[in-house]
Amino acid sequence: MPLPVGAKAEAIVLPGNPYDYWNPVTATHFIGREQELMRAYQAIEEQHSISLVGDHLIGKSSFLNALENLYSGQGRKVVKLSGLGHESRSVQHFVEAITGISSENEADRAANVLAHWAAQNTQGQQAPLLLIDDAEGCFQRFPLRFFERLRGMLYKLVLVFASSQDLDLIKADNHPVETVSPLEARLEIIRLGLLDENAAAIIWQLGAGVMERQDEEILSLWAGRHPYYLKLFGANLWQARKKQIAIETVLDQVYDDTRRHLRQIWNSLTTTEQQILKNSLDGRAVKRRSLRLRGLVTDSGQLFGQVLREWLEQEL
Repeated sequence: MPLPVGAKAEAIVLPGNPYDYWNPVTATHFIGREQELMRAYQAIEEQHSISLVGDHLIGKSSFLNALENLYSGQGRKVVKLSGLGHESRSVQHFVEAITGISSENEADRAANVLAHWAAQNTQGQQAPLLLIDDAEGCFQRFPLRFFERLRGMLYKLVLVFASSQDLDLIKADNHPVETVSPLEARLEIIRLGLLDENAAAIIWQLGAGVMERQDEEILSLWAGRHPYYLKLFGANLWQARKKQIAIETVLDQVYDDTRRHLRQIWNSLTTTEQQILKNSLDGRAVKRRSLRLRGLVTDSGQLFGQVLREWLEQEL
């Protein structure tokens, strides 16, 4: 069983600043996530659909890029969509974006077009693969009947929904959110949290030749194994070395950049989870599974990085 593309990637020296914290990485530059990729690979090979859950900027889009690259290279029909794009405006736009065929904006008729397209694009035993990033937009706007039809098509399509929260918790515009859960119950859940130590170490080394050993230690302390913060701190430290900017100035600037993201994460936590994180400032290990799975704390129950600790100390 081949390991998905990128799972064993090594550091690649790029011209210019090697840390890009805004754009999803391409499959050839994808680092880590071996266990999650293997779970996704096994599920897709068995024609099982997936709910990919992870906080904003944890790497879901990059993960989908790796899957798209893998299965497109195998000749499978793969379509990638976004809940932030026009395709999430209605079931008509959604189906037309996938199939290229004119559809009506009615759940059953749109689903019929999609089912016919799926049958026409099945390669042997391989059903078409739909990768839906930022899937919240679809679950908020599409009628319940369309999701019922999608559930009935799970043997004709393989779906990967990427979202920042469990699908049955998404607030829907036009139907009770709990009524979507029968579809969610048919999906295998894969959660993205912190990177493993080997992957984090590779990212630390991307700035070799410009950054110093001290910078790797700063990255490890402040960002831990969080993919977004590794690239955010890495990009700014790399730039600081090139322009001879004081490290303390860099840390102040990066902390300013992180405040909104951490506030967004904080507001998505339950009251209990918030209190547990506050208590961790007294040195108490965090044993809450949900916080570990989200990548806010490490396997040993420590905050993932100094950036989170300082935010908790200074913003609350």
